[in-house]
Amino acid sequence: MGRPKKYHSSEERKAARKQWDAEYYRKNQEEIKVKMKQAYRKARARYEREHNLPPKYSYTRPEPINFPQYHRKKRPSRVKKALETVKQQHEAWLLVVNRSPREYLESTYHAMVASGTQSAAEKVAQAAYTKLTVPADGVQGTYYELVELRGEGDASALRAKAIHNEMGPTMEACLDMWSLCAEGEYPGALEYAYKQKKLGFQQW
Repeated sequence: MGRPKKYHSSEERKAARKQWDAEYYRKNQEEIKVKMKQAYRKARARYEREHNLPPKYSYTRPEPINFPQYHRKKRPSRVKKALETVKQQHEAWLLVVNRSPREYLESTYHAMVASGTQSAAEKVAQAAYTKLTVPADGVQGTYYELVELRGEGDASALRAKAIHNEMGPTMEACLDMWSLCAEGEYPGALEYAYKQKKLGFQQW
Protein backbone atom coordinates (compact mmCIF):
# COMPACT_ATOMS: atom_id res chain seq x y z
CA MET A 1 0.00 0.00 0.00
CA GLY A 2 1.42 3.34 -1.00
CA ARG A 3 1.84 6.46 1.09
CA PRO A 4 -1.37 8.56 1.25
CA LYS A 5 -1.32 11.77 -0.77
CA LYS A 6 -0.15 14.76 1.25
CA TYR A 7 -1.43 17.34 -1.22
CA HIS A 8 -4.58 16.92 -3.30
CA SER A 9 -4.23 19.93 -5.60
CA SER A 10 -1.59 22.19 -7.10
CA GLU A 11 -2.84 25.07 -4.89
CA GLU A 12 -2.17 23.05 -1.73
CA ARG A 13 1.28 22.14 -3.04
CA LYS A 14 2.09 25.80 -3.84
CA ALA A 15 0.88 26.94 -0.40
CA ALA A 16 2.98 24.31 1.34
CA ARG A 17 6.03 25.28 -0.72
CA LYS A 18 5.50 28.94 0.10
CA GLN A 19 5.23 28.15 3.80
CA TRP A 20 8.41 26.03 3.65
CA ASP A 21 10.33 28.82 1.85
CA ALA A 22 9.22 31.37 4.44
CA GLU A 23 10.26 29.11 7.30
CA TYR A 24 13.64 28.42 5.68
CA TYR A 25 14.27 32.14 5.18
CA ARG A 26 13.31 32.90 8.79
CA LYS A 27 15.82 30.35 10.09
CA ASN A 28 18.65 31.27 7.68
CA GLN A 29 18.05 34.93 6.92
CA GLU A 30 21.46 36.14 8.18
CA GLU A 31 23.36 33.64 6.04
CA ILE A 32 21.14 34.41 3.02
CA LYS A 33 21.75 38.17 3.40
CA VAL A 34 25.52 37.66 3.53
CA LYS A 35 25.43 35.52 0.37
CA MET A 36 23.25 38.07 -1.44
CA LYS A 37 25.67 40.89 -0.54
CA GLN A 38 28.64 38.87 -1.75
CA ALA A 39 26.88 38.05 -5.01
CA TYR A 40 25.97 41.72 -5.53
CA ARG A 41 29.52 42.89 -4.89
CA LYS A 42 30.97 40.35 -7.30
CA ALA A 43 28.49 41.38 -9.99
CA ARG A 44 29.16 45.08 -9.34
CA ALA A 45 32.95 44.57 -9.49
CA ARG A 46 32.59 42.68 -12.79
CA TYR A 47 30.43 45.52 -14.17
CA GLU A 48 33.03 48.12 -13.12
CA ARG A 49 35.85 46.24 -14.84
CA GLU A 50 33.85 45.74 -18.03
CA HIS A 51 32.78 49.43 -18.25
CA ASN A 52 36.01 51.06 -16.95
CA LEU A 53 34.26 52.63 -13.96
CA PRO A 54 35.93 53.84 -10.75
CA PRO A 55 36.18 50.89 -8.39
CA LYS A 56 33.74 50.69 -5.52
CA TYR A 57 34.04 47.06 -4.61
CA SER A 58 36.91 46.01 -6.85
CA TYR A 59 39.89 47.86 -5.37
CA THR A 60 42.19 46.15 -7.80
CA ARG A 61 41.44 45.40 -11.40
CA PRO A 62 42.91 42.03 -12.20
CA GLU A 63 43.31 41.10 -15.79
CA PRO A 64 40.46 38.87 -16.91
CA ILE A 65 41.37 35.21 -17.27
CA ASN A 66 40.57 33.81 -20.67
CA PHE A 67 39.57 30.25 -20.07
CA PRO A 68 39.37 27.97 -23.10
CA GLN A 69 35.88 27.69 -24.47
CA TYR A 70 34.54 24.21 -24.90
CA HIS A 71 31.46 23.98 -27.07
CA ARG A 72 29.35 21.02 -26.20
CA LYS A 73 28.13 19.12 -29.20
CA LYS A 74 24.40 19.44 -29.54
CA ARG A 75 22.52 16.21 -29.31
CA PRO A 76 20.04 15.62 -32.10
CA SER A 77 16.41 15.93 -31.09
CA ARG A 78 14.14 12.90 -30.81
CA VAL A 79 12.40 13.94 -34.03
CA LYS A 80 15.72 14.10 -35.93
CA LYS A 81 16.71 10.69 -34.55
CA ALA A 82 13.35 9.25 -35.58
CA LEU A 83 13.64 10.66 -39.11
CA GLU A 84 17.17 9.26 -39.39
CA THR A 85 15.81 5.86 -38.33
CA VAL A 86 13.10 6.07 -41.00
CA LYS A 87 15.72 6.92 -43.62
CA GLN A 88 17.93 4.00 -42.59
CA GLN A 89 15.02 1.53 -42.59
CA HIS A 90 13.89 2.76 -45.99
CA GLU A 91 17.40 2.31 -47.39
CA ALA A 92 17.52 -1.20 -45.91
CA TRP A 93 14.20 -2.02 -47.59
CA LEU A 94 15.41 -0.69 -50.94
CA LEU A 95 18.51 -2.87 -50.64
CA VAL A 96 16.31 -5.91 -50.03
CA VAL A 97 14.24 -5.32 -53.17
CA ASN A 98 17.33 -4.08 -55.08
CA ARG A 99 15.40 -0.84 -55.73
CA SER A 100 12.83 -2.72 -57.82
CA PRO A 101 9.95 -4.33 -55.89
CA ARG A 102 8.53 -5.88 -59.09
CA GLU A 103 11.80 -7.65 -59.94
CA TYR A 104 12.14 -8.82 -56.33
CA LEU A 105 8.69 -10.41 -56.42
CA GLU A 106 9.27 -11.82 -59.90
CA SER A 107 12.45 -13.56 -58.73
CA THR A 108 10.63 -14.77 -55.59
CA TYR A 109 7.91 -16.32 -57.77
CA HIS A 110 10.45 -18.15 -59.95
CA ALA A 111 12.33 -19.37 -56.87
CA MET A 112 9.08 -20.72 -55.40
CA VAL A 113 8.17 -22.58 -58.59
CA ALA A 114 11.70 -23.97 -58.95
CA SER A 115 11.92 -25.12 -55.31
CA GLY A 116 10.33 -28.48 -56.17
CA THR A 117 8.05 -29.05 -53.18
CA GLN A 118 5.24 -27.12 -51.56
CA SER A 119 6.98 -26.89 -48.18
CA ALA A 120 10.20 -25.61 -49.78
CA ALA A 121 8.24 -23.02 -51.77
CA GLU A 122 6.52 -21.85 -48.58
CA LYS A 123 9.91 -21.40 -46.92
CA VAL A 124 11.07 -19.29 -49.89
CA ALA A 125 7.95 -17.12 -49.59
CA GLN A 126 8.33 -16.81 -45.83
CA ALA A 127 11.97 -15.75 -46.11
CA ALA A 128 11.12 -13.17 -48.79
CA TYR A 129 8.23 -11.81 -46.72
CA THR A 130 10.33 -11.57 -43.54
CA LYS A 131 13.03 -9.59 -45.35
CA LEU A 132 10.37 -7.06 -46.35
CA THR A 133 8.59 -6.81 -43.00
CA VAL A 134 11.62 -6.17 -40.76
CA PRO A 135 12.40 -2.66 -42.13
CA ALA A 136 8.69 -1.96 -42.70
CA ASP A 137 7.89 -2.71 -39.06
CA GLY A 138 10.73 -0.39 -38.04
CA VAL A 139 9.26 2.45 -40.12
CA GLN A 140 5.79 1.83 -38.72
CA GLY A 141 7.05 1.88 -35.13
CA THR A 142 8.92 5.14 -35.78
CA TYR A 143 5.78 6.61 -37.36
CA TYR A 144 3.82 6.01 -34.13
CA GLU A 145 6.66 7.62 -32.17
CA LEU A 146 6.53 10.72 -34.39
CA VAL A 147 2.74 10.91 -34.02
CA GLU A 148 3.21 10.88 -30.25
CA LEU A 149 5.90 13.59 -30.43
CA ARG A 150 4.46 15.93 -33.06
CA GLY A 151 0.95 14.80 -33.98
CA GLU A 152 -0.50 12.89 -36.90
CA GLY A 153 -0.55 15.89 -39.25
CA ASP A 154 3.09 16.87 -38.77
CA ALA A 155 5.35 16.71 -41.81
CA SER A 156 7.75 14.24 -40.15
CA ALA A 157 4.92 11.82 -39.31
CA LEU A 158 3.44 12.17 -42.80
CA ARG A 159 6.85 11.41 -44.30
CA ALA A 160 7.15 8.19 -42.29
CA LYS A 161 3.58 7.23 -43.21
CA ALA A 162 4.24 7.79 -46.92
CA ILE A 163 7.34 5.56 -46.80
CA HIS A 164 5.40 2.81 -45.02
CA ASN A 165 2.61 3.07 -47.60
CA GLU A 166 5.25 2.68 -50.31
CA MET A 167 6.32 -0.62 -48.72
CA GLY A 168 2.79 -1.97 -48.23
CA PRO A 169 1.88 -3.24 -51.73
CA THR A 170 5.11 -5.24 -52.04
CA MET A 171 4.46 -7.03 -48.75
CA GLU A 172 0.82 -7.71 -49.72
CA ALA A 173 1.83 -9.16 -53.10
CA CYS A 174 4.42 -11.40 -51.46
CA LEU A 175 1.85 -12.55 -48.89
CA ASP A 176 -0.62 -13.35 -51.70
CA MET A 177 1.93 -15.65 -53.37
CA TRP A 178 2.62 -17.33 -50.04
CA SER A 179 -1.12 -17.90 -49.50
CA LEU A 180 -1.55 -19.34 -53.02
CA CYS A 181 1.31 -21.73 -52.39
CA ALA A 182 0.01 -22.82 -48.98
CA GLU A 183 -3.70 -23.12 -49.84
CA GLY A 184 -3.74 -24.07 -53.53
CA GLU A 185 -2.34 -26.90 -55.60
CA TYR A 186 1.42 -26.57 -55.96
CA PRO A 187 2.74 -25.39 -58.37
CA GLY A 188 -0.42 -25.25 -60.49
CA ALA A 189 -2.18 -22.46 -58.57
CA LEU A 190 0.88 -20.24 -58.71
CA GLU A 191 1.58 -20.84 -62.39
CA TYR A 192 -2.05 -20.32 -63.36
CA ALA A 193 -2.23 -16.99 -61.50
CA TYR A 194 1.05 -15.92 -63.09
CA LYS A 195 -0.10 -16.81 -66.63
CA GLN A 196 -3.40 -15.00 -66.09
CA LYS A 197 -1.46 -11.97 -64.69
CA LYS A 198 -3.45 -12.15 -61.44
CA LEU A 199 -0.50 -11.88 -59.07
CA GLY A 200 -0.38 -8.55 -57.23
CA PHE A 201 2.88 -7.27 -58.67
CA GLN A 202 1.74 -8.01 -62.23
CA GLN A 203 -0.96 -5.34 -61.91
CA TRP A 204 1.57 -2.53 -61.35
